[in-house]
Amino acid sequence: MEQTFDQLPEGAAAQGASDALPADLLLLNADQVAKVIGMGRTKVYEMMAAEELPVVRIRTAVRVPKQRLLLWIERNTRERSS
Repeated sequence: MEQTFDQLPEGAAAQGASDALPADLLLLNADQVAKVIGMGRTKVYEMMAAEELPVVRIRTAVRVPKQRLLLWIERNTRERSS
């Protein structure tokens, strides 16, 4: 049986996401973020524009810092209620 993020032990959601991230990159584009969090690219662009995700702006480029994304996942993972 497959576990959802809210059923995983504390820290496991971000750990699973970090396994999918490129090791050599510090900043991720929308396509990479979409793949990691399992959402569509358009939705990720909307979340980046609204700054719902942590972003870095470099001129016209908008990127998500890898470590901040992992923290965002951890903070937004609901704890399983007993």
